Amino acid sequence: IDTDTFISDYEELKIFATLVNGGESFSGKNVYLTEDIEMGDSDWTPIGNENYAFKGTFDGKYDEIEHTIFKLKVNTDLPAGLFGWLNGTVKNLTVDGAEITGVSCVGTIAGKIHNTGLIEKVTVTNANVYGNHYVGGIAGYAYGKFVGCAISDSEIKAEPRMTNNGYDDGDKVGG
Repeated sequence: IDTDTFISDYEELKIFATLVNGGESFSGKNVYLTEDIEMGDSDWTPIGNENYAFKGTFDGKYDEIEHTIFKLKVNTDLPAGLFGWLNGTVKNLTVDGAEITGVSCVGTIAGKIHNTGLIEKVTVTNANVYGNHYVGGIAGYAYGKFVGCAISDSEIKAEPRMTNNGYDDGDKVGG
């Protein structure tokens, strides 16, 4: 059984996201980013959702070169980020020039991390991350671990909004 997947361009990243969002968790598997990826102007559908979280290891480093994802753009009411729901590991990755907009659980790398999530040696730069509740530069909502991560030249903002029951959020914001 092949436990490694290699992603070298935007189209392959989209196929990978479709597989995870359709039920393939990649548990026990490694996914390597082998080239820098320019995301373009289209809105990205986050990897992983409420029913199917990513549970493998996504490694931005391949052949001793750490790769970058440029111009990540997400605009969704669901957990927003490169990953929507993460129960696995993301490591050795840089995201440069992200525009992430959501409601709750909004972050550049992951909107929501549960259980065994780990983000390690990840750098976020030039990001604008906007939401209403649980907003972070790296992850919005996290039951996980962060090791050796950095964020710079970024704006992270939670704006209050009134909901049907009158609750005014605009809280829980972090780097």
